[in-house]
Amino acid sequence: MVRRFVLKNLVRIFGGKKKHFDFFWDMYRYALDGMNYGWGDYNIKNSSETNIYRLLAERTEDNIVIFDGGAHEGEYTKNLLNYFKNSSKNITIHAFEPMTKSMDIYKKVTENVTNAKIIYNQFGLADKADSVPIFFNDDTSIIASLYKRQLDYFDIDFNKKEQVDLKTVDDYCRDNNIDRIDLLKIVVEGSEYRTLLGAHDMMADGKIGMIQFGFGGTDIDSRYYFRDFWNLLTSSNYSLYRVMRDGLIKFEKYDEKYECFQYINFLAVYEG
Repeated sequence: MVRRFVLKNLVRIFGGKKKHFDFFWDMYRYALDGMNYGWGDYNIKNSSETNIYRLLAERTEDNIVIFDGGAHEGEYTKNLLNYFKNSSKNITIHAFEPMTKSMDIYKKVTENVTNAKIIYNQFGLADKADSVPIFFNDDTSIIASLYKRQLDYFDIDFNKKEQVDLKTVDDYCRDNNIDRIDLLKIVVEGSEYRTLLGAHDMMADGKIGMIQFGFGGTDIDSRYYFRDFWNLLTSSNYSLYRVMRDGLIKFEKYDEKYECFQYINFLAVYEG
């Protein structure tokens, strides 16, 4: 209460004035950092994703089925398997990476993995089966996207492209007799919402336990809002959580203030 009183009066006295704009702008930027916006690294010691792995371990028994959508060069897979290195659980990872060079590196990085079975899929996940161009700035770009993003203000030019195949989660599960996904991770640079649309049947049947997805600047280019994710997931009996470095924060209801396009991880947990 004291904190809110102080902040409220600080804004009342100094807010809305031209001469204090830079001060409040700096406060805003530091506040975003403090709320874990923009923390997209894969350092296993610092990454908030450790909290997702912990919850995954608690919610599963002997066998864990993971879909790594946007597998890139194996960063996520390596960190996840490092977390489970002393576990007796049987782990199967279905890795999806459409870009040729990234998949080649992923295979090399994971070829000696002993604590999981990895199934390699050189195609992306979306809302329908298709063959489309993917755009990027270098051959192993971590920000490659199905959208030709406007990133000139970061001096990044998506001047390269590669034709890639896409499939849906639902079709893949039907084709491979997969009746359960414990964790669906989708960090696919703007196509996260489309991937969820392609997982409609699995979600509706409660067959996806947890969904980790990224939200940020890529959604400016793909024209999706956090509200789109909220409506889709909550209507399928998922609760949404912000992933912090020391735990999870549950969202009880939607608020327009959550429409922040600084990169952040969200977790949807099926509670139907």
